[in-house]
Amino acid sequence: MDPKELWRTGQDQTQPVKCPRCGLPWEPVPTDDHDRVMLEPDFYAPAHTVPPRQRWYVRQGWAVQDDSCPRPSRQCRIAHALAYPEQELPDLWGWLTALREEIPRQAGRLFQRLTSYCPSKDLSLAVSGSRPGLQEYGRLMDDARRDAAPKPRPDYPPKKPPSPPPPDPPTKQAAAPAVHRRPTVLIANRRAANWALENAPWSEKKAAVRVVEQLRAWGYLGAAAQQERYTAVTRGLARAALGDGGRRITVHVADQEGAALIMVLSHRDGPGRLDESFLPSVAALGVLSCGADTDGDEPGNRRWALLEL
Repeated sequence: MDPKELWRTGQDQTQPVKCPRCGLPWEPVPTDDHDRVMLEPDFYAPAHTVPPRQRWYVRQGWAVQDDSCPRPSRQCRIAHALAYPEQELPDLWGWLTALREEIPRQAGRLFQRLTSYCPSKDLSLAVSGSRPGLQEYGRLMDDARRDAAPKPRPDYPPKKPPSPPPPDPPTKQAAAPAVHRRPTVLIANRRAANWALENAPWSEKKAAVRVVEQLRAWGYLGAAAQQERYTAVTRGLARAALGDGGRRITVHVADQEGAALIMVLSHRDGPGRLDESFLPSVAALGVLSCGADTDGDEPGNRRWALLEL
């Protein structure tokens, strides 16, 4: 029976759910997609030894998956179905399966090149079943090179081409004035997500909904007060970016060490007007820090806020 159907229609939810095959207990944990996963109880494995799509982390009573590269000391949970000995394992390492499928294709292409290079040779010994023997390929290639006609030797000594004229001495030029460039934002070694939204009245609400949903998918914002604060901050940043008059805006969110960064960029041909009351209004919402960048050397404006998770 499917473990999900067994949880919905089977045993009493006050009793531990047991596997119908081995009779051992499961640990049902709800997931962020309104479902449940049956985890192996009281078992923790080093996360870097488990394939990415099989790692489960329980955060605030929710089971979530994280495909980022874990630290060696991090531990994760696995599903009970993965440990059941009589069930066929899924494709745990997709890259290894693709490599095993590519090796026969590479050997076949090498066999075709060898056939076109020395058609007079007997290649029956170079094939073992449906997979060519690479050592026999090398031997036949060496024989073909030895049998090939020698190339004519060029004239000796070779004619030396005329030397090019010496380059003109460099002329001193006035140093160009230093150009101030706005530093580029780089989000690395952490989870991040971004969305591009059109400049429309509904984009302000859509930006807040997507930021809150993404943070909840990462296992944050369990309290309603937190969701309301993040919604207000995101809508304020998006409202200011939409007021710049660009054709679109981009919304970025990232988390690290108990804090979340929300950044909104307006894309337009030049900096927009910065409202002096914008930063105080965002700071009043309880953020850790906030800022705005309206440098004129690069088009568009950048506004951001850092909040505690």
